[in-house]
Amino acid sequence: VFIDGIEAGDPAGSAAFSFETIGAFDVERVEVVRGAQSALYGSEAIGGVVSINTKSGREGFQLDAETEAGSFETRRGGIGIGGGTERATGRISASYYETDGIDTSGGDEDEDGFESWSLAGRGRVALSDALSAEGSARYIRSEAFTDAEGFGATLLPNGEPDPASVLFDTEDRSEQEDLYVRGAVNASLLDGAWTHTASGTLTDTDNLFVSGFGDTIVDGRRLKALYETTLRWSLGAAELTTTGAFEHERLRYETDGFSTFTQDDAQTSGVVEQRVALADRVFLSGAVRYDANDRFEDAVTGRVALSAILVDGPARLRLHSSYGTGIINPTFTELFGFSNQLLPNPDLEPESSVSIDAGLEATVGPMRLDVTWFNATLDDEIVTAPAPQGQQISVNQPGESERTGVETSLAIAMGPLSLDGAYTYLEADDPDGGEEIRRPRHSGAVDAVLDIGDRARASAGVIFHGERTDDVFLSDFSVRRVDLDGYVLLRAGAEVDVAPGVVAFVRGENLADEDYSQLFGYRSPGRSVFGGVRIAFTKD
Repeated sequence: VFIDGIEAGDPAGSAAFSFETIGAFDVERVEVVRGAQSALYGSEAIGGVVSINTKSGREGFQLDAETEAGSFETRRGGIGIGGGTERATGRISASYYETDGIDTSGGDEDEDGFESWSLAGRGRVALSDALSAEGSARYIRSEAFTDAEGFGATLLPNGEPDPASVLFDTEDRSEQEDLYVRGAVNASLLDGAWTHTASGTLTDTDNLFVSGFGDTIVDGRRLKALYETTLRWSLGAAELTTTGAFEHERLRYETDGFSTFTQDDAQTSGVVEQRVALADRVFLSGAVRYDANDRFEDAVTGRVALSAILVDGPARLRLHSSYGTGIINPTFTELFGFSNQLLPNPDLEPESSVSIDAGLEATVGPMRLDVTWFNATLDDEIVTAPAPQGQQISVNQPGESERTGVETSLAIAMGPLSLDGAYTYLEADDPDGGEEIRRPRHSGAVDAVLDIGDRARASAGVIFHGERTDDVFLSDFSVRRVDLDGYVLLRAGAEVDVAPGVVAFVRGENLADEDYSQLFGYRSPGRSVFGGVRIAFTKD
C-alpha cells in the first residue's frame, strides 16, 4: 500500500496497512493493480498494489469540509484548505473519526470502540521550467479497544466449537502513531522526453498494546531512497518508454515488554522497465528487479504484460494479459515473535509467488464487459501454527498454495442510471489439497446510482460472500476446521445539493440487519444509518 508515493505498511507489525486509519475525506482516488508486482515495487507486492492518492492544492483557493454522525455513536469530520499560484501549490488538512463500535465478542456489555485523527500537508513548487520540488507529510494517531482471544475455544454438547468461547470480554486496547514523510526533486530534460526523480521517504510507526498480560511496545521505521529516470523515444512506428531505478531501504524494529531488543535490516535494489506502444493498438511492458538483501538470499523478480485492441470502433474488443513473480520477506514479528503469544522463528524463508491472468474486455455503446481468468501459486507460504501451552508460531507451509478463478465485471450507463457489478469464482487450495480458509468460492457485488434531476442522486448496492471455512484453535491446542455461512449485505444512500457547494447526504449499511461473521467467533456490525454534510468552495 502506498499513500502519495510512500510505502505505508507497518514495518514493525504484519507489514499490512491499517486502512481504518485513513478516512475517505482526504482521498482523491485509489488505484489497484492486482497480481504479483514485486518487479516494480519489491517485497510485499506479492498479490497486488493499492495506491492511495490524497487531495492536493491547485491554483486559486479551495476549501472543503465534511461532517457525519450516525449509528454506534459514530462521528467523523474533516477540513482541508488548498491553493496556490502557477508556480507553487499546497494543501493542509485535518480529519477525525470516532465510534463506540460493537461488542466484538458477541455480548452487549463492553463495546469495542475506535478513534483516529490525522494531520496532513502536501506542496509542490516549480524552481524553474525544468526543475521542481515536492513534499508531503501525514501524521495519524489512533486507538482501538479489543477483546482478547482465549486459550482456545471450548466445545458445545454437539461437539462443535463454541463461537462465544473464542474471545474474552476484556478492556484490551492498542494505540498507534504513524508518520509518513516524502520529499522529491524532479528534473525534466529534452523537452520532457527525459525525466529524473530523486526522492526520500520515511514510514515511522509506534505501537502500544495493553492487555491483561502487560504492556508491549513495538516500534518500526522504514527509510527509503529512490532515484528513477525515464526516457521516452521512438523507433519507427513504435513509441518506447525506458525506465531505470535504484532504491535503498533500511528497516528498524524495536520492542519493549515481554522482551526488549532491536533488529535492523537493509535492501538495495535495481529495476529496469521497458514499455512499447505500437500504433496505439498494442501495448507491451516488461520489468525485472534485483534485490540484494542483508538477511535473506538475493532475489530476482520479473513481470510482463500485454494489452491489445483487437477490434476498434462502435464495438471495441481488447485483450489483456500479464505474468509476474513476487516475493514477501518474513516480517520482524514473524521472525522474532510478539509478546508471549507468538514465538520467534528466525529460520523463516521468504514467500514467493507466480501469477498469470488473461482476459477480454468488450465495450459496446454504454456497456463494458470484462472476463478475466487468473491463477496464482504461492510457495513457502507463512502461516500460524499452534505451539505448546496455547502459544503460536509462524512457519513456512511446505508445498504450494494455489488460487485459480474467473472474475467478471459489467458496467452499464443508461441515461440517469448507471450499474456496476462484479462476480468472482475462486478455487483456493492449501498444499494438502484442502480449501484455503476465509476464501469464498463465490463472491460479488452490484451497485446502482440514479441521478434525480440536476441536484439529487440515489444509490443502492448488494454485497455477496459465499460459504467459506475457518480454523479454530481449541483448548486442547488442536486445530478444528469449521464452516462459515455466506451472507448478503444491503446498502443504500442519497444526497442532495442544498446550496452551491453544499451537499447533504444519508447512507445505510447492512440494512437487512444480517447476522454474520467474517472470522469464527467475531461478531460483525448490524444495521447502521449515517448522515452528514459536505462543503466545497473554490475561487480562481
